[in-house]
Amino acid sequence: MKAILQQTFIKKVYYYPQLGSTNQQAIELIRAGVAPVPSLVITDCQTRGRGRGHNSWWSGVGSLAFTVIFKPAKSSLSVCRFSTIPLVVGFSLRRTIQAYLSGRLVTLKWPNDILVDGKKICGILCENEQGYQKQHYLLVGIGINVNDPRNGAPEELQSVFVSLYELLGVKNDKEELLINCLENMEMDLRRFSGEGFLYFRDKWSDFDYLLNKIISINYESSVATGKYLGLSESGGVLIDEDGQLNEYISGEVKVVRD
Repeated sequence: MKAILQQTFIKKVYYYPQLGSTNQQAIELIRAGVAPVPSLVITDCQTRGRGRGHNSWWSGVGSLAFTVIFKPAKSSLSVCRFSTIPLVVGFSLRRTIQAYLSGRLVTLKWPNDILVDGKKICGILCENEQGYQKQHYLLVGIGINVNDPRNGAPEELQSVFVSLYELLGVKNDKEELLINCLENMEMDLRRFSGEGFLYFRDKWSDFDYLLNKIISINYESSVATGKYLGLSESGGVLIDEDGQLNEYISGEVKVVRD
């Protein structure tokens, strides 16, 4: 773990052989008022990983599961721009994973998934938390399928699962990958803090898995269906519904047809 402290912006590493959830452990550290920022929570085995909403995230022993704790007031990451932070982090992680996979296009699926050949290799969960003395913290939770074989994943996930090991046929150094992720995140979050989201929105379309597909989005208690045209300036999805352009800033997206 020494290399992480020497080569990245992380000030303290909290390592655990096994955790239920790195985000949940980060929340407990924040509430206890003991975590300097930015801190890293990392585990070799995550047993109850969380996704958006009520979704879960499976992590095998070969996966990379970690959470970075930021304090927006100290990092210039405004809480009011929270909805676009997962998109910026996804942009960073896509670039990191792409460097391992020359010849294959790594894509982004709004709002928090990274795909290879339409299968999920990485997921992101960002959460706000109010800690000691009502200070606001930002948690960036990340799970990457690194060294797990497909047949090690739960049967119901195997058709949508992919890992670096499955794609490359060799095991990868997880600490090296983690350092690369953190370096790219720092670079892009600095740019985001100074310039805002528009740069990333414009670049997102080059790797947008959903672009020009017919999608459905579940939001609140309704379902909307239409042609996905890209991201809005605020990071929502733009959908053409029978000639009417609508924006949705949250919801669960499914592809209806290409």
